[in-house]
Amino acid sequence: MSKPLVKVSCLLLILCSSQAWSAGLMKQGLWEVRMKSDMTRSIADSPDGSMTSRLCISKEMAEREEIPGTVSTSLGCQAVDQHTGGGSYSARIVCDSPRLKGEGSLKALFKGKESYTSTYDFKGSARGRPLNMHQESSGRWLSADCGSER
Repeated sequence: MSKPLVKVSCLLLILCSSQAWSAGLMKQGLWEVRMKSDMTRSIADSPDGSMTSRLCISKEMAEREEIPGTVSTSLGCQAVDQHTGGGSYSARIVCDSPRLKGEGSLKALFKGKESYTSTYDFKGSARGRPLNMHQESSGRWLSADCGSER
């Protein structure tokens, strides 16, 4: 996979995890997110092929349902048909830009306000190349203090 396609794909992975949190079901503070897909295996930071990142969610962000790192505008993506209830979140993600075109579905299950699991499937193209992706993610709250993460 080319480096530009990997970058676009990684941004899409972050977007999807971020959209799952936007349901207002998260706790403010430092979160660790682990993402695994066919694409992350080639650039992963762990033996199991997953990528891990940490994100700081402020009280204001949680209240406004704003997630740092959401790249929907730069990739031309938006979450539509969003549904929440019973500790779950689902949405359809639609992307329409020269960099990324296609559609995906996201489903997340929250276990209280401190952890979640999600799956995401996307079919479309990235910079004109076919992109079919399945991603599994999990997130867990680490602490109320974000430390140096911003």
